[in-house]
Amino acid sequence: ETTPLLEEWFIDSLAIVDTVLFLENQFGVRIDRRDISGVHFRNVTALAELVHSRLKR
Repeated sequence: ETTPLLEEWFIDSLAIVDTVLFLENQFGVRIDRRDISGVHFRNVTALAELVHSRLKR
């Protein structure tokens, strides 16, 4: 999915926190504060890549 999450206002700061908590709980990964950026939250594909990279750790 390439819909720009931040640019189109589909996601705000509270939704980012909710999303991080969901991903951490659902996949058992740790998303560091430094990972919460426009790079990783630009679209669903970028979020999936972030989670995938954490699963490899």
